[in-house]
Amino acid sequence: MSKSIADKISLENVKKVIEIFLNELKTEGFTLFQNQPTVEVFFKGEKFVGVSLIDENNEEINCYLNNNPRSGKVYLYFPIEQLNDDHSLPFLGKTNTYRLLEQIKATNAYNINLERVDKLLEDGHYSVALIFLVSAFENVSKDLFFLHHELWFSRELEEVDKFSEDILKKIGTTIDPKIKDEFKNTYFSYYGTVDGKIIGIEKEKFAIAEKWRNLRKWELIHKVCRDLGIYNDYIQKKMGNQGKEIGRFELLKEILEKRSRDLDVLNFQKISGKRGVKKSFETFFNIRLDDFKNELELIKENIKIRHQIIHGTLKDENISEQMVRDFRAAIEKFITYLGEKIRSLYLQRVRPMFGVFV
Repeated sequence: MSKSIADKISLENVKKVIEIFLNELKTEGFTLFQNQPTVEVFFKGEKFVGVSLIDENNEEINCYLNNNPRSGKVYLYFPIEQLNDDHSLPFLGKTNTYRLLEQIKATNAYNINLERVDKLLEDGHYSVALIFLVSAFENVSKDLFFLHHELWFSRELEEVDKFSEDILKKIGTTIDPKIKDEFKNTYFSYYGTVDGKIIGIEKEKFAIAEKWRNLRKWELIHKVCRDLGIYNDYIQKKMGNQGKEIGRFELLKEILEKRSRDLDVLNFQKISGKRGVKKSFETFFNIRLDDFKNELELIKENIKIRHQIIHGTLKDENISEQMVRDFRAAIEKFITYLGEKIRSLYLQRVRPMFGVFV
């Protein structure tokens, strides 16, 4: 019998995870809400749910399914399989606590660096201020990239989760539009529309269709790994974990963090090129940065200037206050945009919450 996607999760378990999350934050000395939040749950593809935590000063946590969640103070992201496992709830709550604390730490570090820059500008130390700005840009870009790794390839993978048209054509069966939904839900695990025709995947063929879909999914990830020169590292890491990823790209994140320290895979001191900031956010988050050509060129130029200052090929008197202020404005505009785009990715959904999927 078919069942609604909404039947696949327990709101009570969501509530328990949020309680663990908030209690763990309090233990760490951080209070996020004035009292208890409203939790609006939405689906991200087939295997994940997101939650928007809204500060509404409730006496107790209110938890609802909402296909169009309101903007929240915090967003969390859970694999459905783990959410339905009572033993995994403490892990989900605590790991999300530490992730949020890391985000807060990164934001505070960025703001402190900007305050330092302002003080250095007041004191006339323009070259030192520029060096601080380059470091601030590198660190906050890296933090945004790694702290939100659960969103890597989210749009591409969720498109795969829907089953592509060619898979529907190869595996599926055309359904007469006159057939009632009750019949379709009984005999088909999934159905979609291709060229105006309703095509369904029969329950007996669903496992085959999933294999096709998973193949497409890992073709995408492996291509990125090959492009970055970490394919062998990643395959070996997965083999050591019985061929499976942990959570949402934890293994890939571990490899990239380690290799990025040597600047040979991802380089957050570099703007262009396949290992630079622009390509990294476009590839992993699908965040297009074409509208920031001027800002990125200015940041790129100041990274070069920082190198010249450190190596003594550019004198302090060649750095003006206006140069540093323009550089600061470009960084703030760029980082603010990245933050807003990442925030919006948490809310993007693929299909209606109450659609049919077995």
